[in-house]
Amino acid sequence: MSRSYRTDPKWRIADRNASRASDGRVLLPRIVERAPRIGDVHPIAKPMLARLISRLPVELYYGLQLIEMRPRQDSVGRPFAEYSRTAKTIRLYSVPLLMHLPRISPRQRQLFEVSEATIEQDADGYIISWEYRFSMGFWFYYDVFLHELGHHHRFQYPSKTGPPGRRSEEEALADGYYYWATVGRLSPRKYARMP
Repeated sequence: MSRSYRTDPKWRIADRNASRASDGRVLLPRIVERAPRIGDVHPIAKPMLARLISRLPVELYYGLQLIEMRPRQDSVGRPFAEYSRTAKTIRLYSVPLLMHLPRISPRQRQLFEVSEATIEQDADGYIISWEYRFSMGFWFYYDVFLHELGHHHRFQYPSKTGPPGRRSEEEALADGYYYWATVGRLSPRKYARMP
């Protein structure tokens, strides 16, 4: 079978079509940081987020137009972030350094523990707190940001990934990006070689 645009792997399509600076470096999506809600923080500072994205394979963020860090409008975690398919935008919402969650998954607990969070159980759920914003940023990057980036990656290549499935399936697929990042699959050196 001959090679064509449709048969090219995603990493090759992204590498060929990504916008580049004059020095050949791939341009990152625009990041806009707005003031967080009073009493909240943005767990990952804009320069750190740009650095983390630049270390990911281009195919993951190719086509992403904007990452917007916004003040939280509702209670904590409703939502932590969201992806807009039509605008190709990830919105990250501010959070307090101490938050109450009605439940946490085993995967979240693991990330909270690795990020040096204090976890206390009470009658209504869990109280999660961090001493430092940097530590909270570790959890936020792996649990929240990579999840939303997974949604973008899934919808950026519809001819490769097929039509959207049920919401639960899409959420499970996006959750996989946390796992792939922690085992090194999202390393730029390893990712392009994988089938």
